Amino acid sequence: MSVDTSDGGRTEHHASKVNGSPPIWHGLLAGVIAGLTSRLIVHPADTLKAQLQLSGALKDQAEGRLSTMAAFSKIASTEGIRGFYRGFGVVVLGAIPGNLCYFGGYELGKDLVRSAKQVEGLPISLDGFWGDAATGLVAQLVAGLAFTPMDLIKERMQVQLKSECGVHLGMMGGAYEYRSASDAFRQLMQHRGVLGLFKGYWITNSVWIPWNTIYIATYEASKREAAAHHNSGSVESLPAPAIVACAGVSAAVAAIVTNPIDVVKTRVQVLSGGKGAEGLRAGDVARSLWRGEGWRGLLAGSAARVVNIAPGCAISWFAYETVKSQLSSW
Repeated sequence: MSVDTSDGGRTEHHASKVNGSPPIWHGLLAGVIAGLTSRLIVHPADTLKAQLQLSGALKDQAEGRLSTMAAFSKIASTEGIRGFYRGFGVVVLGAIPGNLCYFGGYELGKDLVRSAKQVEGLPISLDGFWGDAATGLVAQLVAGLAFTPMDLIKERMQVQLKSECGVHLGMMGGAYEYRSASDAFRQLMQHRGVLGLFKGYWITNSVWIPWNTIYIATYEASKREAAAHHNSGSVESLPAPAIVACAGVSAAVAAIVTNPIDVVKTRVQVLSGGKGAEGLRAGDVARSLWRGEGWRGLLAGSAARVVNIAPGCAISWFAYETVKSQLSSW
């Protein structure tokens, strides 16, 4: 039996506009477009960050710790522009499910917080910081399921170096050899199973849950502050430069604060691919990092991380807010 649902669809869309919650597909589509755009632009800085964060753990190699310019020159001289986009294939493959999960989780978090505000007797107020932080928590818990396998493969490929004969060696000295993102996926499934794809899931969340709570809380607060000084006084009507500034500054602050955990996460995911290192633990890596390198090691790659994350967030969140706004006006 055929049922005409077209009017129901219009009614649902109209209701979502009335209650202030846009249809979920608006956020999902906007998130995919935003994620692909920003990743294309900032991936070279992400490759630099991965190499810088790992270099201090490989002091036995002749190159030792790399500076930002040394890492840049090394990639540019050996592989050219293609070297900066190592691992980008898996980013493209993972961008759709990853950004669907992240921005979908963001919208889900806002809905959950909105509903929770109606509950009486909560020990904390969900207005302002705590509500925004809770939204960031939900967004990351959902997104981590998609981004962990992507980050694992991406970072291992980023620290490989393709020689003239086509063999990948690089910083891990041939401990593993991935010819492509699909080859990396196949090898991980073959040798480690499904759980191998989620190596570092909890350490990944230990990086990105704090990052997202700091970022989203700061981003939403800065938008409200900017709106208070804007003529309309509305967050939704903020001009493009204000959105870009709020997103970029908030991302930079969150990136610097959480960089030490990101260094540990990167080393766990990459070094665990070496022989006999399958059981490498984040706590052991953190202690070794602090004893051997101190604050310098904890802040390794922080500049590259800011260059990677801040512009990426400014681009992706501007694209997200813009696309979502355009969809809502249809």
